[in-house]
Amino acid sequence: MGKPVQTDGGNALQSDTASSLLPTRRLADDFLKNFWRYTHPLYPIVHQGTITNAYHVLWLSSSDKTQMTPVPFSESRVFWATLNVIFAMGCQFSDHVEVSQRVSLANEFYNRSQSISSSFVLEAATVESVQLLLLTSIYLQSTQHASRCWNTLGLAIRAAQAVGLHRDAECSTLLDREIGRRIWHNCVVLDRSCWPLFQDLHPLTSVYYLDYNQCVLDAQQC
Repeated sequence: MGKPVQTDGGNALQSDTASSLLPTRRLADDFLKNFWRYTHPLYPIVHQGTITNAYHVLWLSSSDKTQMTPVPFSESRVFWATLNVIFAMGCQFSDHVEVSQRVSLANEFYNRSQSISSSFVLEAATVESVQLLLLTSIYLQSTQHASRCWNTLGLAIRAAQAVGLHRDAECSTLLDREIGRRIWHNCVVLDRSCWPLFQDLHPLTSVYYLDYNQCVLDAQQC
C-alpha cells in the first residue's frame, strides 16, 4: 500500500480566519474530550496524539510558536475541517451546551467543516481526506441525512482504495501501518452498518488477511 503519508490536504488557513472558527477554549476542550471518550473508542480512525498535538498549537501565542518545532498540520485545511466535524460530534455530549441547542450547534460545526473541505476533498486522495470523510459519515449517521451519509462513506472507501489502504502492505513505521489498518477496518464496518438502509446495494465483502497476533503487537507499540 505504500506509506500512508500525512500530507496537507489543502492550503493553510489564514490565521485570522482560523481563529474565528474556534469556540471558546473551555468549550473546545470539552468537545474534544467528549469525542475521545465516546466516539473514538468505537471508531479509532484518527491518531489521538497527532490531533491533540495540532490542537494544542492552536492556542499558543505567536511568540510561543516561534520557539517550538513547527507543526504544519495544525494550519492545514484538512485539519481544520476534521477538527470541526470532531466538534460536531463532541458537542452533542457536552454538559456546557443546552440539550435543545446541541443539534443546531453540531450542524453549525458540520457546515463549517464542509465549507473548509469543499476545495480539496474531491481532489487527490490522501490518508487525511479519508479520515475526514469517514468521520463526516459517522456524524451524518446521527442526522436525517441517510443518503448523504451513504454517499460520503462511498467517497471515503474509494479514496481509501486510491491511497492503497485496502492492501496491508509494508509501511515505514508501525504507526503508519496501524493507522492504515484501522482506517480500512472502519471503512468495512461502516459500510456494513449502513447497508441495511440501502439493501439493493452490496456492502464490502472482504478484508485482507491479517495476522491477529502481529496486529496486537503493532497496536501496542503505537
